[in-house]
Amino acid sequence: MPTHSPVSPVVSVLSVLSLLTVPSLAAQQTPLAVAHVTVIDVATGDRLPDRTVLVSNGRITVVGPSVSTSIPNGYRLVDGGRGFLIPGLWDAHVHMAVGSMSDTALVPLFLANGITSVREMGAEPKALSWIQRWRASVTTGKSEWPRVISVGAMIDGKRPEPADWAWIAPDSASGAAAVDSVRLGHFDAVKLQDWVTPEAFSGIVQAAHAARLPLVGHAPFTVGVAKAAEAGYLTLEHLGNDYVGGMLVDCSALEDSIRTEFLNSERALNETAMSQARSAWWIDRVLGSQHQAKCGALAKRLAERGVWQTPTIWLSLWFPVFRADSLVVPEELLKYYPKSRRPAGGLQKFRGDQPNADDRAAGQRLYQAQIDLIGLLRKNGNRFLAGSDTGPWNRMLAGFSLHDELRRFVAAGFSPLEALQTATINPARAFGLADSIGSIRPGMGGDLVLLDADPLLDVGNLDRIRAVIVRGHLIDAAERARLLGAVAIAAEGL
Repeated sequence: MPTHSPVSPVVSVLSVLSLLTVPSLAAQQTPLAVAHVTVIDVATGDRLPDRTVLVSNGRITVVGPSVSTSIPNGYRLVDGGRGFLIPGLWDAHVHMAVGSMSDTALVPLFLANGITSVREMGAEPKALSWIQRWRASVTTGKSEWPRVISVGAMIDGKRPEPADWAWIAPDSASGAAAVDSVRLGHFDAVKLQDWVTPEAFSGIVQAAHAARLPLVGHAPFTVGVAKAAEAGYLTLEHLGNDYVGGMLVDCSALEDSIRTEFLNSERALNETAMSQARSAWWIDRVLGSQHQAKCGALAKRLAERGVWQTPTIWLSLWFPVFRADSLVVPEELLKYYPKSRRPAGGLQKFRGDQPNADDRAAGQRLYQAQIDLIGLLRKNGNRFLAGSDTGPWNRMLAGFSLHDELRRFVAAGFSPLEALQTATINPARAFGLADSIGSIRPGMGGDLVLLDADPLLDVGNLDRIRAVIVRGHLIDAAERARLLGAVAIAAEGL
């Protein structure tokens, strides 16, 4: 049964802000003038050269030609010369609520990487107070941390392994109760996981609609992507779920038998179900039965239903295939990763599960099939969000992982502009915030990133951050360096 009394975190958000020696928003009221900068219109891809952008009381007040825009007295001048200004970035799929490690060594990295908004996609029920503190500190203006929208805890069915990280809903009544926990916690959406039964799924969907809460997350393997879309999903994660890409099963001519076989095997194999789904014989069965017309119709229907896709390309699609010898955290960034969790030599093994040669080759075919599926979805008008799925258990590095995800979008065939849209204007539109953030024009929130190079030429230029502005608070180069330095110090003690 869902709980409403989670325990308090070890380290509060506000105490960490003191540790990181970054001034709070309440302490800084100085308005800003970012002068002589090229403004990127992320909706159209237009470059507006030599603009001056004025930010006051946390909002953009003026965007005009520098030659004719006067800077009022009292404004702090930010030199934007030869730089490029974009809206603050989103990471639309993160898991951060783990107490002191997130407080000191992970969440601050979002700001350092220009991420001014995140979507927290599932915390342990006992850690929900951590999310509430984060949200409250932003809402009350006491913190310059990224704004956060949150699903609270995830909702799942009975699993073969313990699941204290989710609300377990084995039937319709408990599913409706879990939705009530989302509503009473004032969270923003209802997130479902892989093993929700059809009965519980129906109860969750009805309760979510009654509460006017959007449905997001995995399409339960017991239900499938097509039925999730018809139920009114707002966003679909990982191309469906963590098992064989989810949607590829929907695209199979043998869909019904594959689901039945896998569910029966899952009950017998317990925690090895994930390994089974990534074995050569299973992957070849799914890929060998793909029905192009069925898949195309599904892609079209998803677009018609307005389902946003958050594929989490790096973690969910690429990493499971190439995990045995992959450099997960680049050597130069290891200093920001908690010392106790640093992989030897920068190499990470995934659950100790190293695929044999046949499974690895099949995994590579699976990865390419999923990339092709992203292309099919894009061709049929589906819209995308950038989410890295970063969390402290998976050896990804918060903030930096979002930049990696955007590079993956480009590698999958997106233009740099399209990739940039997945982390700026698209999430603003998806979450009903396009009137306040996601673009650079008067009246919008003062979330901005100043870059030294053009991200429309190379999305990798997002790494070249000169300054970050979050709700009108300036994190200049010196302050960003201090922020990163504090993270590196904290990481040595974790």
